[in-house]
Amino acid sequence: MSEKRVPGKSFLDFFVIFIISFIPSIFFIKTGFIGDDYCWIFQSKNALSVGNIFLTLTEPSPYSYFRPLSSFLFTVYYYIAGNNVILYRILILLLHSINSVLIYKIILYLGYQRNIALITSVLFGVLAVHSEVIASISCFNILVSSIYLSLIIIFYIKNKKSYGYIILSVLIFISLFIRESNLLILPMLLVISNKLGNKDIKKLFFYSGIPILIFMIFRFFWEIELKDPIVYERTDAFFEHFSIFKLFYTIPHYIINTLIPVKFLLSILGEDIFAYLKKSFVTPQKNIFTFLILVTIVIISSVFVVYYFYKKAGKEIYFPLILFISGLIIYIPLYHTSERFIYYNSFALCLLISVIFSKSRKVLSKILLVIFIVLHIAGLTSGVSRWQSATIYFSDVHEKLNKVLINYPETRYVMIKDFTTGYQGVEIIADENLNKAYSLFYPNEKPKEFNIVKDTVGILKKTDIILVYDKNGKNFKVE
Repeated sequence: MSEKRVPGKSFLDFFVIFIISFIPSIFFIKTGFIGDDYCWIFQSKNALSVGNIFLTLTEPSPYSYFRPLSSFLFTVYYYIAGNNVILYRILILLLHSINSVLIYKIILYLGYQRNIALITSVLFGVLAVHSEVIASISCFNILVSSIYLSLIIIFYIKNKKSYGYIILSVLIFISLFIRESNLLILPMLLVISNKLGNKDIKKLFFYSGIPILIFMIFRFFWEIELKDPIVYERTDAFFEHFSIFKLFYTIPHYIINTLIPVKFLLSILGEDIFAYLKKSFVTPQKNIFTFLILVTIVIISSVFVVYYFYKKAGKEIYFPLILFISGLIIYIPLYHTSERFIYYNSFALCLLISVIFSKSRKVLSKILLVIFIVLHIAGLTSGVSRWQSATIYFSDVHEKLNKVLINYPETRYVMIKDFTTGYQGVEIIADENLNKAYSLFYPNEKPKEFNIVKDTVGILKKTDIILVYDKNGKNFKVE
């Protein structure tokens, strides 16, 4: 396929992509801060309170991740927006729309026709699987890093100079300080290079591999310097939750969840059923029968879908499918799955769908494409009420904790038992965001360090008080 551009149509395409990407997501505009959002706000507020906006460049990002540039950029925006949630929502929607436009440019530069690039970008803008990234302000770093990765890919495709590889090396090194998982740019660039056929793969591997290796060495020593290195804690959690079955399940899971608005369809069956199925996956050892049925259905469905695509487009499905998987490499063995892991590389499956629909000029094919887009818009917007309810739930939890802890003003270390960290299928509460949010909600009280005992990450060595969650009364009681 050769790249085909129609003069005067680019602006119209950008406008269509921007509007379609922006409108479905605007329903999230009134969704408040939730969960990990408070971790980013807490860090930014602390940096500004001491009058040093550059402090975020030298300390760990929330959850001890090493994302100094993301933390710095968020702090800069926090200086402007403060606690105005609407301004953060507008920023998230703009970043998402910009991502969609850049995807359009990448598809064109890869040599695909304009209609395929347009459909791909529109699909990317409305995918139901993007609801988590759009709903969570804490996903700011994912949106920023995605824009940066697109610019790297565009630079690589257009580069004709030998010294361009040195610039590419620098760009990749910088990207790792935005988000460490950006090292996935290497396998994605290798797949793209293979498709283009006119690039030096050995040079690419060398000049891309060096900055990644330097960063990993730097990150290792930085991790060692931490008083409480998160790498060790997450390793323990990994082996506790790891299941060999998930290695065979992860890729089919992401393929199906990207192509089909699964959460939306399951929510029609009821939130209780959805919550049960999700729990079966998170803890397969406790729900092995349900988990095996779930895995079987997903794997068979994904094989059928891929076979159907192959029958329709033949070998043309190889590039987008392999590109999608290349952006998943580091996530495949993880003990949990998350929509945010596939935000960026989901454009590859959007490209696959676009190629399939472009093969047919029948009216029915166009109608099916419209239905497919509408279904995803419905899936994306259906998550609004769920996230808004989760926001209210998150605030309510802190109010109930404060009602108990206000009677114990000197208490610092709080253990919580029998508590559910998820709400309507949304996992929103963890030790760190509970700590940070409580400090922001009640700044005049002594800071608390909460420990939800079902978590293996960050178990407190000291406990001043133990609270038990009464599910019937929906309150916390002192044990």
